[in-house]
Amino acid sequence: MIRIAIIITILGLSLMPGYGQEAGAPLRDAEEKLNSYRSFLSPQKIYLHQNKNRYSAGDIIWFKLYLLDGSKHMPDTTSTNVYVDLISSNGTLMGKRVLLAENGVAEGDFNLARNLPDGNYRMRAYTNWMRNFGEEYYYSSYFYIENPGYADIIPRAEARANRRFNRNLDDMEEAFNIVFFPEGGRMVEGVPGRVAFRAFDGLGNAVDASGEVIDPSSGVVAGFETGSTGTGSFELTPAAGTRYTARVSFRGGRSRDFELPEALPEGVALSVDQDNDNLHVNVTSTYRNGHPHFSEEVVVIGHSRGTALSGGLAQYQNGKASMTIPVNDFPTGITQITVFTPGMTPLAERLVFVNHDDALVFYPEVSRQEVGDRDYYILGVDVTDKDGNPVEGSFSLSVVQTRDKMQEMERNILSEILINSDLPGITGPTHKYLDPEMELEEALDNLMMTNGWRRFTWEDVLAGEIPEIEYLPSSTLAVSGTAIDLSRDRGLPNFPVMMEIVGKDNGDFETKTNNHGRFVFDNLVFHDDVRVRLSTDRLVSNRPPRLELETGRLTGLDYVANVYTLPQDITSRGSDWERTAGAGSSPYSDMPDDAAAPQQYGVPDQTVYIERDSKQPNMYDILVTRVRGLNHNLQFRGPTSVTLSNQPLFMLDGTEIGQSAFLNLDPRYVQRLEIFSGPRASVFGVRGAAGAILAYTRRAGDMEDVVTVEEYLIQGYHSPREFYSDLVSYTRSEDELRVMERAVHWEPNLITDENGRVTTAVPVSGKSGILTFIIEGTGLEKGIGYGHFTIEEKP
Repeated sequence: MIRIAIIITILGLSLMPGYGQEAGAPLRDAEEKLNSYRSFLSPQKIYLHQNKNRYSAGDIIWFKLYLLDGSKHMPDTTSTNVYVDLISSNGTLMGKRVLLAENGVAEGDFNLARNLPDGNYRMRAYTNWMRNFGEEYYYSSYFYIENPGYADIIPRAEARANRRFNRNLDDMEEAFNIVFFPEGGRMVEGVPGRVAFRAFDGLGNAVDASGEVIDPSSGVVAGFETGSTGTGSFELTPAAGTRYTARVSFRGGRSRDFELPEALPEGVALSVDQDNDNLHVNVTSTYRNGHPHFSEEVVVIGHSRGTALSGGLAQYQNGKASMTIPVNDFPTGITQITVFTPGMTPLAERLVFVNHDDALVFYPEVSRQEVGDRDYYILGVDVTDKDGNPVEGSFSLSVVQTRDKMQEMERNILSEILINSDLPGITGPTHKYLDPEMELEEALDNLMMTNGWRRFTWEDVLAGEIPEIEYLPSSTLAVSGTAIDLSRDRGLPNFPVMMEIVGKDNGDFETKTNNHGRFVFDNLVFHDDVRVRLSTDRLVSNRPPRLELETGRLTGLDYVANVYTLPQDITSRGSDWERTAGAGSSPYSDMPDDAAAPQQYGVPDQTVYIERDSKQPNMYDILVTRVRGLNHNLQFRGPTSVTLSNQPLFMLDGTEIGQSAFLNLDPRYVQRLEIFSGPRASVFGVRGAAGAILAYTRRAGDMEDVVTVEEYLIQGYHSPREFYSDLVSYTRSEDELRVMERAVHWEPNLITDENGRVTTAVPVSGKSGILTFIIEGTGLEKGIGYGHFTIEEKP
């Protein structure tokens, strides 16, 4: 029996406001406006627990999603849709999932295709509500997916792009920079203060640097050096009218000069020191009588994520004021301290991190037991708070096998929710700041001084300016589009549209368009990929209206290189390379519509006539079963386009259209197909080098009693797969991969009972290696937690 205690930081909230002195009406007004602002905006935060660090093609990315109230850091109990996208390093959407989060959790997966491009990937997650506040507040994780076999199908252009990517990566790693941030925001002439700094490369990695601060008249006035996190601070008393320069030396002996921020002739300087019990706030004002900001009093307000407001009113004595605020007024996390005039004009601010070390303790017990013909590790976990009280909650467990000690997970729910989610400019790992063994309290304070609070500004709060809300929360699905009269090129008002969902969530629905021809079928629930058939009545002219489905195109599909980014492995074609249609393309790509083509093409190689009562339900079936020489990828075996595409040309009544539009044609409206697959296709020039397929519609008098029917494949709520281990599915040689991490077990729904207890069974792999158990999640009423432990496994 193995019994291991894991100490895990937990977030506990105390929302009782406390004021150092009576602050009067302005402070009460600020509290009311902040509460109103926060209540209306209801910020949300997302964290994804992924089952491991690195993946290869053919793997499955297993993940559990935690949706939290952004202010209280408790599970968001509203049911809401969450969208998860998998994006490649060239900005291509390679996977997307729609999840319904209930009680703050959901689970999902991405099955990585065997021909998935090798390279860096980004996974982002967001709700509809989060779209109102910018992508910087979406959750994003970065990782590498390895696929050595992709070298044999990689398009030439992609290989060139990978070489450029790597050259840019090298340049960014050598692009050293340093930034300086006076505590409180600005230096003030004649007032001693701290200046924090952060040195980094173009990817955001911390770099070693040292330097001197130079006064042009008196020489060196301060020296500084970065710590292990690339941050540090120094003291400086700015002289009147002096601009200071920092002469900085980076690794490799390279030196550069940087100007420090200019000091204010008059202003307010803020400093905050923290001990175990209190925040000590010191304010110095040099404003002279007559200046608009001159006052004998100063207002100090601290808040944590828009809640736990605390502070008060302090008197200046000889231009100095101080206040002591108990740290217990704030929960664990980032607190913003702001200094105001009595009229509530913000003058200075800075962030501090409050850490109560109010720990969750995970007590795992592991025993080995034979069940049937297999051996299992029986894992029991007791979850308690720091006082030993049991914690009911929802957790997830990942068990990963490696040959050696597993690379530490650089993301966990604690660092992501407590730090990264409120500092969107930070893309790198911050978990080490919360590790008490690292002793990085000073470095964490420097990190706070070199960042600012960006979720809202006090100016907006006090003015009552609420951001415009465009996207509302959603907890069901919708299908929408427009019915268009092609003869008038405008929407059809008050026109009936019918919809049939074909699949396990089948159903029939009917609605009418609005004044602009737009239709919406909402409050739908269906799962995975389903076929949707939209139909309408024919027009008076017996011509069918066009039904255009709204696809909800995604934005922000860019990949920005960062600290997690690795060089792209595949920069040239492999020894067994062969051209493969569609290699590296998104499964969600749409074919663009092109310009019109000539209308007289001569005798085709084949003509296919389509009966009005054809039993073949769609154009795809007709093409692959009745067109000679066309394979299931809709490519002719002979010709190859000089544009390196095997895609034939598609035309409707003399107009060139995309493949997707062609396949959405209703066969009942198509009278015949003309096929040009040999030398006769030369009449179309280079566009027809891979062949051409022409469709001609029936005459209006030949379409009586026919309604428009268009069929689409639509993605619904994702149905999670049942986990199966990499140990049975993995086939590649370990030597092909940089890091081998095998997923042994994934349990997304570890629910502790009223005694804080949960038990699960983990299969014994039968292979030598190190098993790493990673558990994280949220309590129902208190806290978030993370921990891990290892077991050496022998056959």
